[in-house]
Amino acid sequence: MEASSRKKFQLLFLIVVLILLARIGFIWKERHDAATETKAAPPAQPIPNDAYVVPPKLHAYDLASAKQGLEGKTIWVAAADQIEYFPVHGSAIDWKHPIGALPALDALHIQKVEKAEGPVQLIKQGDVVFHKSESRIAAVFQHDNTHTDYAIDIATSSDGSYHFIVDDAFFLEDPHQLYKNWSPETWQAIADHHALKGMNELQASLALGPGKAEAGSTSGADYGNRTLQYDVQGKTFTVTFSRDRATDIQTK
Repeated sequence: MEASSRKKFQLLFLIVVLILLARIGFIWKERHDAATETKAAPPAQPIPNDAYVVPPKLHAYDLASAKQGLEGKTIWVAAADQIEYFPVHGSAIDWKHPIGALPALDALHIQKVEKAEGPVQLIKQGDVVFHKSESRIAAVFQHDNTHTDYAIDIATSSDGSYHFIVDDAFFLEDPHQLYKNWSPETWQAIADHHALKGMNELQASLALGPGKAEAGSTSGADYGNRTLQYDVQGKTFTVTFSRDRATDIQTK
């Protein structure tokens, strides 16, 4: 009887051990799979070719640095329909009568950069009226195949120092060379002021000008994942971007 009881006990002990081992193995696998899922990186998004493009910058800080960086050079408009240009009569710039706003990718051949006085303003303080004008830094330029001078204001003045807009508003290198990967269809749409599905925000801004967040939009600050409205030649384009690609275009 003792031998029989011993064998039964040993068999029962073996069964318990096997059950415990199976349970331990199951728990280990469950935790291992969970850890693997946690550590797994999300699917990598392809990096657009434009991300590798670094347009050169002027980094001007005064008149001398602006002259050195711009005179005799060509710059191209990036801020479409936002920069006004003015006629030049002899050596005087007519700030009071802007000709219009420069279109995207317009090539400006810079003839000279100079300090110029802005239009005189009448300031009234009590019974005293006095004249005031702001100093500006102007770039005098010509278009392709013309010999007519025009001028743009390239800096704002504050407390005797200047803030240059060149790096934000212009390309210092031909954008057709900077963005060689853009398709001919994209460049043609930009020239025609049209939007195409698949355009990114930069391409859309060159084609349509500055966009503004759609009324009621909650993603206005999320570049590349938002809806923007563009007003172009009497038309309104509403463009929805996802992952910096235009996915829906409405025109009215």
